[in-house]
Amino acid sequence: LFQDNFDYQNLRRDFVGGVLSEEELGNKIFCYELKSGVDYAARIHNPRSYDAVSRDVWNHWLWPIEVGQSRSFTTCAHSWGIIRRGMQDCLSDAGVSASRTAKVGNDCQIGEGTSLGDNTKVVASFIGKRCKIGKNVELKGCHLLDGVTIADGAKVHGSMLSDGVCVEQDATVLEGCLVGSNVVIGEGHTVPAFSRISMIRQVQEDSDSEEELETPSTMAGAVEGEA
Repeated sequence: LFQDNFDYQNLRRDFVGGVLSEEELGNKIFCYELKSGVDYAARIHNPRSYDAVSRDVWNHWLWPIEVGQSRSFTTCAHSWGIIRRGMQDCLSDAGVSASRTAKVGNDCQIGEGTSLGDNTKVVASFIGKRCKIGKNVELKGCHLLDGVTIADGAKVHGSMLSDGVCVEQDATVLEGCLVGSNVVIGEGHTVPAFSRISMIRQVQEDSDSEEELETPSTMAGAVEGEA
């Protein structure tokens, strides 16, 4: 819109009015009016916006609406309890089994039935229900859905792992990765940053281009005919 209308000084008075009066350009501005009493709205269209909205939910920006698990450990909600009673007691109350050497940082949520092994570090991450996190694991800025297994020594940074994913021992998942349900990351394997892994077979569209139709056999026949 601004490529052909760069000389407007006021966005509301000049630009919007000018665009609406020039219907032949085919440009349109769409809006959605929030209902009365709705103070929060956001569009989730990529992993980064999903992470941002999730953190708003954890920090209770949607209050009085609470979206989340009925029983889980959230560092924000348990901040005063952690100071008074300690991390282990708060984790136990939420149904989380954690080693005393495990470290859980700020902006974390851990679902019921999840276990954390020795010397595991969890920072700014969401962990769903019934997940098994091994020893010496490092999770930073991750979203793990239900039933995820992370073996000893594995590292996951800034990625989203769907239900039933298994990351085997000493494997590494770098930032920006999306891993689909029931995918297994092999032992010692490193998943490159911004990778997309899924068990669903991708459907390839058939192409009728002339280049693909000219197979070696047809080209040979054409040459023999000319000779």
